[in-house]
Amino acid sequence: MSVSGVSSATNPFTKYIQNQYKPPIHDVQGLASAVQSGDLSTAQTALTAFQKDIQNNPQGPLATALADPNSQISKDFQALQTAL
Repeated sequence: MSVSGVSSATNPFTKYIQNQYKPPIHDVQGLASAVQSGDLSTAQTALTAFQKDIQNNPQGPLATALADPNSQISKDFQALQTAL
């Protein structure tokens, strides 16, 4: 079976994934960089941006995972918020 004529540029699933994850991942990368360099102010700014991304998409996969207090990502995020 051959699949032709499908490109990532026109694939609606690819666009969905990019829209769901690109902003939060960008913010998490900035957060990680700021924490590693010891830049508390930038880390707090990146954390706030990440939180806004999650609030802007409350039905998204990251928001869903963070809403579960028993999930590891939720526990890690809570610890990060407390630390910053």
